[in-house]
Amino acid sequence: MIEISWSQLNGSTSLSDGDKIYAKDPQEIDVPSEIEIVLCLGPGITWWKGLQSSEIVLCQCQDSQRYNSTRISYDTFKERTFTLWKAKFGGAHTLMYYIANQNEHMKAGYSYLFEWARD
Repeated sequence: MIEISWSQLNGSTSLSDGDKIYAKDPQEIDVPSEIEIVLCLGPGITWWKGLQSSEIVLCQCQDSQRYNSTRISYDTFKERTFTLWKAKFGGAHTLMYYIANQNEHMKAGYSYLFEWARD
């Protein structure tokens, strides 16, 4: 698992495995005690991708399922490690990255969309 910072999720920085992931500007949601997590696959991305909050699977996308979202209590989310997963050789789901400073940037009452732009 590789530590990354929020600033690396700009869609142009290549992460250590060649991935480019874009955390889009947060949007306000209607429940102030929750956080919404959204995953979408960029053009040409078909291999499995997933987002987790420690052991809680939040979102998964693969092939024609290009978009997935969920909401979780922010109190639950902020106490866990937010991780980004992807399928590697043989389709094995592999923990790739964790965002070290997630709680500085991810707040209750907002939706966060992560676009996996390149793998």
